[in-house]
Amino acid sequence: MEPILEPGSMVGVLGGGQLGAMFTGAARRMGYRVAVWDPDSDAPAHRIADRSFSTSFADHDTRERFVDSVQALTLEWENIPVELCQWLEQRRPLRPSSAVLRTLQDRLTQKQFLSSCSIPVPDFAEVQSVHQLHHAIKRLGLPLICKTAKSGYDGKGQWLIRQPSEIPQFEQILSTPSFGVRWIAEQVVTFVRELSVLVVRSGNGETRVYPVVENR
Repeated sequence: MEPILEPGSMVGVLGGGQLGAMFTGAARRMGYRVAVWDPDSDAPAHRIADRSFSTSFADHDTRERFVDSVQALTLEWENIPVELCQWLEQRRPLRPSSAVLRTLQDRLTQKQFLSSCSIPVPDFAEVQSVHQLHHAIKRLGLPLICKTAKSGYDGKGQWLIRQPSEIPQFEQILSTPSFGVRWIAEQVVTFVRELSVLVVRSGNGETRVYPVVENR
């Protein structure tokens, strides 16, 4: 059985933004101590953490001091270097694991994984060239939303193509060698409301499902 992390233990959080601050506050109310590592010295979680680290995620000295100060680790969000997480999880329990993180970081990999589990997703296509864009438009139709496969969040890294006259602008982006990113094209989903369900699983395989909530 995986040991239970008792209150008073130090939990490490990679990322100190709004979600990291919410996690830190909740953990401290439960009696845990929290160490936050976020390169942004102004990240809100730094202000309420028991320990703070604000150097680059590439800093080897910091990763040694960070992992030595905690008993377990978690992630605020998915845009954390996988290589760093692989190194950390060899020394402390990391949830979710680097393998899960690698899937979460790439929208194409996400969609392919969900599809392999027979979970319905909007129809999608990989787009790395103008030719692939035209093929995606022919297959998926318009309107079409194109998203960067990695690093996009809160609407960033997205391009909505509503009508044919808007296609040349996105073709220009795809034709820019310096841009160098992979895109995923998806059917636009018209939805009435957005719902979330939080499911958690312990290291011993025990699963809990929290109530459905509506996002507004």
